[in-house]
Amino acid sequence: MQVIEIDLLPESYLSETLIENCCAEMKLEIVLKGTLSKYLGCVHWHLKQGNQRGTLEVTWWPMQHRLWLSIQAGRTGVWVEESAQSLKEKLNAAIRNADI
Repeated sequence: MQVIEIDLLPESYLSETLIENCCAEMKLEIVLKGTLSKYLGCVHWHLKQGNQRGTLEVTWWPMQHRLWLSIQAGRTGVWVEESAQSLKEKLNAAIRNADI
């Protein structure tokens, strides 16, 4: 599994809406939204791009002030790594702009 951390400052503003808006702007469809028992209180999304193969995962763990993207070995696709990098940049920009 590949994990891509999103750098957050202690004062960084983050919300489910901010994350979901960034995904929508990139035309990434949320096909699952839930939580992971391993990270108590987290919000976890599975993202798809149309009918293309692969899944990009996003996890926000507010209690630990942590946000990351995941690419599972069996869920790769041509668009996944490129979109992961673009989503990271979009999230970083949105978080910086929200902090102002």
